[in-house]
Amino acid sequence: MLISIGAYEIRNQSKYAMFAFLIYIANVYTMYRARGTFEIIGMANQAVLPVTTYLLLCLQDSQKELLLYYITKWLGMILIPGMIIYICSFFINLPSLGIIQTHYGGDFYGEPCYNYLFYLKPITAGVTGMFRFNGPLIEPGDLGCVSAFLLYATKFDFKRFKYLWAVLGSLILTFSLAGYLLALFGYSAIMMTKNKFSSQKLLLGVLVFSAVIAFGTYYNGGDNYINHSILSRLQDDELAIDNTNGRISTQKLEFFYFMFENPSILWLGYDKATISFVNEQFGAGAGFYSQVLNIGILGIILYLLPYFYITLKSRDRRYALLYLVFLILYAYQRFDLFWISLILCYTFGICLNDKEFELCKK
Repeated sequence: MLISIGAYEIRNQSKYAMFAFLIYIANVYTMYRARGTFEIIGMANQAVLPVTTYLLLCLQDSQKELLLYYITKWLGMILIPGMIIYICSFFINLPSLGIIQTHYGGDFYGEPCYNYLFYLKPITAGVTGMFRFNGPLIEPGDLGCVSAFLLYATKFDFKRFKYLWAVLGSLILTFSLAGYLLALFGYSAIMMTKNKFSSQKLLLGVLVFSAVIAFGTYYNGGDNYINHSILSRLQDDELAIDNTNGRISTQKLEFFYFMFENPSILWLGYDKATISFVNEQFGAGAGFYSQVLNIGILGIILYLLPYFYITLKSRDRRYALLYLVFLILYAYQRFDLFWISLILCYTFGICLNDKEFELCKK
């Protein structure tokens, strides 16, 4: 499909070219902030993602829908055996393919894992004391967030995308607070775009949410996965989203607040030496605050600009603007906006929804 010339529509795709170009500008800026120079090889490398994105966006809408279907299917086929292995690992000692470790992103991503091919099980349970499902990815939060994006892109259409059930099941097993909140907002947003958001459904959602809180608080005296992995992060300062083992340490927040006293630093971010010192002393962290330290407000604007542009170019503004809010909520917690999985979910979701929107108007 992807190598067939007939699958593409290259003409009149200037908005996709601009979207890809804006991604390239943001990537080059980030490279400059990290290296302090513009390198020819580095600038060429930064073009790989924008060019790939542009080619995928130039696919015909029917091919985009087919690709999104297969992405959902392939991910579901990987997650199903992964979830089975995850559940079985609680009861029996399964042989693994060995121990693997990745240093991508530094120590934050460097925890050794048992390799079960479809599931990477950390050697240690982590700060919550519980093993959470992360599939073949490094973090449960990564799987939870990309699952929420895919659910939004497919508009929670479980009839047309049957493997979404596996995606939803994996999201539940991640016990990812960010993933849960994104999926909850995403489902509410989709219901709003379909004019199906009623007071009855709101009441049902409140009742279900209250039941989950009650279960996590009182079942087994609070010694359960829901309380340890989710509710405690809302209550305990040591596990809060903005703290060290969440997104950013308290010490790094002080560096963030200091930026407002120096407009130059606020606009461009701290220099390399300061960033290296802060990361070494207080951890790399993630999310909005850490990225402001690295690339400044200018960098944040450059990262968000492609999404603002493609959103404003959409035909169904309500769907697209709610998706933009969805993206911003994600970015606050983890600012990995140029992950190709998220780019495809966001842009394909808007493109396919625009197609349906135009058909409904006829």
